[in-house]
Amino acid sequence: MDKIENMFAGSPEATHIIAPIDENYPDEIKEMFIDGKNPDRVHKGYRKYPSDWRAQYDMLLMDGKTCADCIHSENCSSLFGGKDTNKRCQFHPNKFRNK
Repeated sequence: MDKIENMFAGSPEATHIIAPIDENYPDEIKEMFIDGKNPDRVHKGYRKYPSDWRAQYDMLLMDGKTCADCIHSENCSSLFGGKDTNKRCQFHPNKFRNK
């Protein structure tokens, strides 16, 4: 069974929860999926609102990437307190660029 890591990056109560991948998405959201970025990392509550779901999904880093992998990580950490362990970009739109 496929598993994913769900995490609310940046929140003090951030925890790792392993859960099976959920296939129950509206067609409008399924069209937005990107290979290498698991859609189950976006909270289920956003599925009713595709534009909000898209905004949350766009902020996720690719699976397996963290802020430490970004060329902007030093600036983000020093200016805004970003953490190298985050799995979502704190900027909108997502500014992640591989080192």
